[in-house]
Amino acid sequence: MYPVEPRRLRDELVGVAQKLGFEVRVEPFRAPTRSAGGLCRLRDRVLILVDAGANPIDQARALAEALATLDLEDVYMAPEARGLIERLRKVRSPAAPVRKPGAS
Repeated sequence: MYPVEPRRLRDELVGVAQKLGFEVRVEPFRAPTRSAGGLCRLRDRVLILVDAGANPIDQARALAEALATLDLEDVYMAPEARGLIERLRKVRSPAAPVRKPGAS
């Protein structure tokens, strides 16, 4: 198997987030941050923010980290996307819960 192109992986993860009902906003971050994005609560909704200025690999990682907090067992996605999410779950705190999509 060949490595997936970063933009394609990012787009796959955006699609997964949207299938789950999350709005994904790609916007330039004004202040320098250590992250290229993540889950964000804005008033009464949860969305995923992604830094438009980050490279596609960092954008994909930010999306995968946000999705790694959710129960994705019944969600179809490309094997490369699922693999990235599973790798990130392994490095998360074992006490960190995996939530059902849409749970706040």
